[in-house]
Amino acid sequence: MILSNNEKSHILVTIGFTATLFSLYHFMIFLNNIAKPNASNSIISLFTTLLYINIILKINYQYYNFIASALLIITGIIILKKLDKNKHSLIFLILITINTGALFTSDTWLFKSKMKDVEIWNSQITWKSFKGVPDKKSKFDAYILTEFRGLENKVYNYPPAILTSILKPHNSWRKKTRDTTFNHLLLEHEQRHFDITEIYKNKALDSVNKSWGKNSNEIKKIISFFNEKENEYQKYYDSITNHGLDSIAQKKINIELLNQLK
Repeated sequence: MILSNNEKSHILVTIGFTATLFSLYHFMIFLNNIAKPNASNSIISLFTTLLYINIILKINYQYYNFIASALLIITGIIILKKLDKNKHSLIFLILITINTGALFTSDTWLFKSKMKDVEIWNSQITWKSFKGVPDKKSKFDAYILTEFRGLENKVYNYPPAILTSILKPHNSWRKKTRDTTFNHLLLEHEQRHFDITEIYKNKALDSVNKSWGKNSNEIKKIISFFNEKENEYQKYYDSITNHGLDSIAQKKINIELLNQLK
């Protein structure tokens, strides 16, 4: 069974909420144990709290750090070896396993999974992606709204930011026509708009990845720069193809854009 983006988002929200509750619960246990002479229980409850918090940080990305997470897991394994086998060590083992899996889970995949009511870039969109109400006053037969979204990391993780290209179905529309050939050419024109967003997302990501170590504001400037460049090229694309009506220009620019995607 393939989960929809909305279903994935609900699952991640549930995981995050559950981890938050358990982290608070174990932190309260830690505060209770710290006043007692049993230092072992205090350490267990503290690291259990930290492992839950680390899951929350992974889902939200902005304050997640790969190296800090790896050190936490290694320390947890060392502590686990010194624990007596009981219910606490089992919970500890499960949390270490989850955190290890999270460590190697793609941040971009998690970012995409949290998005609701959008479509992630793909090379074969259909008219089903256009769910908005057509603008009757517009002289155009279709409109697509795409953009690339980013999230900057604030604790010097790698990658320093994650980006993805999206289409907003409820803001994209088309006016129905029975001309099959025209429909195909029009959809191809709209697909290229989406491809342009993906191309500039890739350019932004390449620049961001080379800027590791810069602070969040500097990363934001890089992303904003490529956002502006993408908007400029989208206008140029519509101008040069006459919004898809110039078939010769459209075919020429199709080749250029597809080569850039490769």
